[in-house]
Amino acid sequence: LGARMESLATSKVSEKVKTRTELKSAIRTREKEVRFAERRKEIRAALKVYEDAEKVNLLFMMDATGSMSGHIDAVKTQIQEIVDNMHRSHAGLQLHVGFLAYRDHCDEDKGQRFEVLPFTKDLSYFQSFVGGLRATGGGDTAEDIHGALQVAGQQNWATGDASTRVLMHIGD
Repeated sequence: LGARMESLATSKVSEKVKTRTELKSAIRTREKEVRFAERRKEIRAALKVYEDAEKVNLLFMMDATGSMSGHIDAVKTQIQEIVDNMHRSHAGLQLHVGFLAYRDHCDEDKGQRFEVLPFTKDLSYFQSFVGGLRATGGGDTAEDIHGALQVAGQQNWATGDASTRVLMHIGD
């Protein structure tokens, strides 16, 4: 009877040890699963940042006064090349482009102080708009850069949920 009791006691201890070992193993496994889930969440968050960074709103703000007449064709060509290169070299880029031409304060009465193309994905429309710009106006007063910045600030920068927002200022 004593040997049987001892065997039964050893069996119970063995089950507890086995249960305790299994429990420790289960806890380690669960901890690994939690760490793995947290890491996947971090990776998804990093990828979201990258994906959001590919949503770009690019506004060109250019001096379009008469003093730019000797440069405007080259500038328009460069603008087209910048947009084309961005589109070609970044396949996932979600690009919206806009344009703001500004002139002098004295051009207000001629109705040509600002020419604005709101953000668009239509690159053909953008190219047509930029291609049609002329360097005109101007006078002895200063260019209205401050007014142009105000107009730029009034554009819909949230277009396309862009998290990358760029204003490129071109002037002489």
